[in-house]
Amino acid sequence: MSPIAQPDRRSEGEQELVQPRWLGDPRRCVIADCLLLVLAAATVAVCLAGTHSIARLLLVLAATCLIPGGALLTRLPVGDELEALGLAVSLSLCIEAVGTLAMIWTGWWHPFGWALALVTAACVMLVLDLRRIVAAAIREAP
Repeated sequence: MSPIAQPDRRSEGEQELVQPRWLGDPRRCVIADCLLLVLAAATVAVCLAGTHSIARLLLVLAATCLIPGGALLTRLPVGDELEALGLAVSLSLCIEAVGTLAMIWTGWWHPFGWALALVTAACVMLVLDLRRIVAAAIREAP
């Protein structure tokens, strides 16, 4: 079965489509969004500090591999944590490759500008997802 549409085992004759279990837990979504936002802020802070250390390399690598794909996953259904991690890394690298190809084809080679635009767009998507989750929690509160 696809993680997008799983049959509901509770109904006898009819099978309804339900969201995967992991998407229904807003706490995990909030934690993931907040961790990605903290990673983005830490990466920007370390890069602006001008240090050339192994910490900067590791932060930039983690941010490159997780933030764009993680932000995109806020709009896609995912079945479990391992699938989400794999999709986040692969989508992030694909997005980075598309941006790099665009810079090569146009001759406008500004990787810092591309990284800044990408982190900004990803952070906006993460904040919008947090806002959506909080608004849903407020509506469901008694």
